[in-house]
Amino acid sequence: MVMVVVDNNTWYEDARFKSNLDIYLNNMEDNDDLVFVLDGPEGAGKSLRARQIGKYCADKLGTKFSDENIHFQLQEYLDFSLESPEYTVCVLDEARNVLNKKSSNSKINKKFTNYISECRKKRQVHILCIPAFHDLDKYIVLWRMKFVVHIIKSIEKDSSKWSGYALKRGTFKLFMNDDYLKDSYGYPYRYPKRYESYGQFSDVEVFSKKEIKLYDEKKDSNMFEKYHSTSEEEQLNKREKMWKTRWCKLVTGIITDTKLKYEDIGQYCAMDTTTVRTNLVQSQK
Repeated sequence: MVMVVVDNNTWYEDARFKSNLDIYLNNMEDNDDLVFVLDGPEGAGKSLRARQIGKYCADKLGTKFSDENIHFQLQEYLDFSLESPEYTVCVLDEARNVLNKKSSNSKINKKFTNYISECRKKRQVHILCIPAFHDLDKYIVLWRMKFVVHIIKSIEKDSSKWSGYALKRGTFKLFMNDDYLKDSYGYPYRYPKRYESYGQFSDVEVFSKKEIKLYDEKKDSNMFEKYHSTSEEEQLNKREKMWKTRWCKLVTGIITDTKLKYEDIGQYCAMDTTTVRTNLVQSQK
């Protein structure tokens, strides 16, 4: 284990992991970037580990790292990366809903894959947090990902707990993106027997209390927007208004081009003339 000190925060890193990470960070000077994955079950400590590694990377690269570097929505992540200078550390947290290969044909997923294929010259660090790297698009796994940090969560006996068991976190395996890892991509949720490093990481929070508060607020806000009924209703209302506007333009265009009267439109739509005229007027508002 090697001691690391960044912004008055002290923690210990596995020596082999740190050595590999340093090599990639150093090579970013030669017009390269760094894309890697933090995966593992929910509650294993991926977000904490992402903050630790992100803080370390930013310190080595001479850039800032705070809650502003972490995003939960893909478009926000892309915007942040595009607007940020070289050597910026970008973290996509809880990426399971936005980078799942089952939805790889979605417009935003294609946009992300295309961006990752073209953004190397920006020389940034991209940290993707997801339950399993197998859920990522094939292009990212085979051609852009440098390595996987697989976080392990286990239950062990602990006499201090009333249940007699405690959740153990802080263990990981480092898999370099070699032929062994690429071959395992085709077998869902299997990992190679061969790994680069098997170690521990410290339970040390590198964010200040203010940064953690802002991080939690951003995370809660994202969850609210995704699942709360009011947010869903707002999106439905926007779509309804959009389609009404399109319908209005279509019908207005037909009336203009064909010189049809409101009465004619009403006959086709089984509506009286007043209703047709009223709908057109309201759709324009």
